[in-house]
Amino acid sequence: MRLTTGHIQALATIYSDAFDVVLKLMSADATNGVVLEKDSIKYSVLLEDKVGGDVAALESRVASDLEHETFGQWKDEVLRLWHEKKRRQAAHSERLVQDKADHLFHFEEHAKVYKQKLLNLLALKGANFNEVFAAVLEQAGRDHPPPANSVHRDIDRVFNESNIFTKDQLVALRDRKPESTTWLTRAMDKVAWPNTSSKEEVREAVRDFVRAELADVRRYREDIVLQIMVKTKQQKMVKETLSRSLMNVAVATLYDEITTGLVNIQTRWDDANSVVAKLEACKPSMCRFAKSVREGRKAADLLTATLDQWIQDDLHKAIVEEVVAQVALRLKNQRWVHNAEAMQGVLDKALLVHVQTGATDQVLRALQLPEEHTTMVVRRLTLATVQECYGDTTDFVFDCVRDSVIAAAAAAANADSRRSECFLLKLRLELQARLKRSGTSALVEGLPKTTHGLLACDEQGPDIFKVGHAQSVLTKVLRSLDTHKIALDESSVITSSIANDVVDLIRDEAYGAASGIVPRCGKPCPFCSCPCTKALGHASTTGDGPHDTFHQPAGLVGCHDKVSRRLTCGSCATLVADDAYMICPDGASRPFRSFCEVYPAWALPTVTQPLPLREYIFAKYQTELSQHYYLLKCEIIPSSYLHDIDDLERQIDRLIT
Repeated sequence: MRLTTGHIQALATIYSDAFDVVLKLMSADATNGVVLEKDSIKYSVLLEDKVGGDVAALESRVASDLEHETFGQWKDEVLRLWHEKKRRQAAHSERLVQDKADHLFHFEEHAKVYKQKLLNLLALKGANFNEVFAAVLEQAGRDHPPPANSVHRDIDRVFNESNIFTKDQLVALRDRKPESTTWLTRAMDKVAWPNTSSKEEVREAVRDFVRAELADVRRYREDIVLQIMVKTKQQKMVKETLSRSLMNVAVATLYDEITTGLVNIQTRWDDANSVVAKLEACKPSMCRFAKSVREGRKAADLLTATLDQWIQDDLHKAIVEEVVAQVALRLKNQRWVHNAEAMQGVLDKALLVHVQTGATDQVLRALQLPEEHTTMVVRRLTLATVQECYGDTTDFVFDCVRDSVIAAAAAAANADSRRSECFLLKLRLELQARLKRSGTSALVEGLPKTTHGLLACDEQGPDIFKVGHAQSVLTKVLRSLDTHKIALDESSVITSSIANDVVDLIRDEAYGAASGIVPRCGKPCPFCSCPCTKALGHASTTGDGPHDTFHQPAGLVGCHDKVSRRLTCGSCATLVADDAYMICPDGASRPFRSFCEVYPAWALPTVTQPLPLREYIFAKYQTELSQHYYLLKCEIIPSSYLHDIDDLERQIDRLIT
């Protein structure tokens, strides 16, 4: 497994490095006025070219390694999974490239047109900024409505025109209207359903599957809808086991989940990237620019004032972006990021610390709310690395801007004319070449445009861009940079949301090689509450349907003997082995070996990997557990639960490293 994990990590690195190169190329093209046709795959082809040789070499390595006797009879299956990983990695990277191309060549270019129109209108005598801005924003919204507005109708069209599902299978969709919020309820009410549990199981399986498919999607694309529809249709559950009425449930749930998920995803994307969003984001800086013009500033004076405001507004944003990139780079090869067992070790380590420090409430809460515990642990690990990176990254961004400004000033001083435009163009190109996000960096996107004559400095001569001049642009901008660096507040960078940004970037850059932080199913065991450890969406995938987990002593979450009211010491797995009985949701008593019949979505619990830390907690926290659940202590604690806490710590540390 470690061997194949190494291959997947190497593949992710190849694509991540190539993506950075292609992003810089497309950013330079966008800055230099290269026109990109809509739906062009130019940069996807360039990405494919960049990775071609390295992927071929890795492919040879994989083929050679699979000849090792370790793989034996599993060679063909491992090879099949490897080819699927390659396909998914290529598709994921192609989506990232296309998103950046659209960002740079379409949305950003459209936004530039309206920014220039705004400047032209503000130059008119007596222009009111707020009125002019509102008018331009309204026009931009009419010309380029946020894509999220049409997602619902687009999905409706795909479902009804793609012929992936038959008309009979689409029966539950017939009466709905794309804009209606109640269509699903009305349509479902018209169908005579079988038992409710089957319906809920189908809905749950489809929801999990769609959530998994959308986990790494950043914006709406028709091919995503088509792929999810086709993959759903190919699932064993759908092909072989669903009655006609349950197929209607599956299709209606599929439609609802895809629509809700993609509308939310596209809305988040629009909030940051749509033409209207880009205009709204520049309102404060445009307002200050208009004020400077009204105050009579022009030429070099206006240029330096505008650049001072640019640094104030966007320097800290660029530092956040670079911190996220550096932290992701440091963390993405950590074992807990790419290995699910190591991730479990990290979670247990945090739980062990709570035990060692006597934080009883935190121990019980972590056991009851495992997803919250996971989120908190990942956030803490991430923020610790953020703090380690903050100082060096701030210096790096500062040096990038300083060196870029110096290079831009030198280019402007050597230009024969249009020196301000030369300065800003060179500054943009230099920043794009140095910063991780290149042309999509906040510093690059916030940089003043080069087309407005009010910034022209030609009449002041080339020396205005040299250090010795009394009104030197270079000196003033460097002084401004120093001032704003001193004023930077670490709290403006290290925010609670930065951890989520880091995890998202890791999942993009280490795609397929980040098993420790990919979304897990997390469905709690109906008896002991341990979360399902399989990947999100597994419930409807062929051959990996039932939920499963490493079951913990059930008394940790309040399970008890109905007669004695004593906490249960056994886990689901040991209770099956001991032929014990359980009380079902309907109040009936059933043997634990009937677990799959009572809870058909779950695999039969088996003793695969004990959870010694949880066994230790159950033995140590009897008083606290009995008080918390108002139950009696367990009468006989198994001797196997009496672990040595130092041994536990060593076991967990080995798992992590």
